[in-house]
Amino acid sequence: MRMLPSVILRVFQHAPVAPPSCMVSHGSSIEWTSPMMMKSRRHARRSWLGACLHTTCQSADWKTPAAPKATAKEAALRLLNLRRYPAKKLTEKLLEKGHPPDSIEQALHDLEKVGLTGDAEYAEVYVRSKWRQQLWSPRKLQYEMKHLGIDQDHQKAALSAHFGEQGLQLRHFLELWRYEGLGAQSDVDGDGAREAEAFRKCQARLELVRGRSSAADIAKFYGWLQRRGFSFDEARLLYDACQQLKEKDSE
Repeated sequence: MRMLPSVILRVFQHAPVAPPSCMVSHGSSIEWTSPMMMKSRRHARRSWLGACLHTTCQSADWKTPAAPKATAKEAALRLLNLRRYPAKKLTEKLLEKGHPPDSIEQALHDLEKVGLTGDAEYAEVYVRSKWRQQLWSPRKLQYEMKHLGIDQDHQKAALSAHFGEQGLQLRHFLELWRYEGLGAQSDVDGDGAREAEAFRKCQARLELVRGRSSAADIAKFYGWLQRRGFSFDEARLLYDACQQLKEKDSE
């Protein structure tokens, strides 16, 4: 005879079905009818115990008490700990979690006062990162920020801070490059810095297809720029300038 732990005894008491014939209950213990049982009987016992454990653990008295629901501010802090969100997206996330609109509004107001959230700062970070990482044009950036629900004033302020009041002046920059060689420099600062950066990135992109000038490769370069919000004319200007610089280097 072998005594089983108390948890198994409790399972035995809550058993949803009768135990298999290879198990016999005697008071507070379970006696195995034979120490040398066949494999099929061992499998039957294990299956029965598994079913009992599942049913018992689902019963009300075995459930762990639910943790108190986090407030809207706590939930917002957890989201912001993972990544930054504009106010619209953060509100949508909190509404999905079941927080009331009044609590969400108060939470966002409190977090904005301490500088943990705010569309103005988010827009500036968004513009800088997307330009550096993916070369998104001002047109593309403005479209995406509008989709994120960022206020138009914050959009304009972020774009002006990064590209200047006049925006991205590719045509003017490339004209200066043709006459003064500014495009070939790698340390252009101040006015023309963003245009020079775009020019260098286009040169690097064309390096991937250097030596191949088929129509398909040219179309890929145009498509690469247009997916980033550049117009066809801007893409043509950049391609022509890169080709001119390539011809100068080969001379």
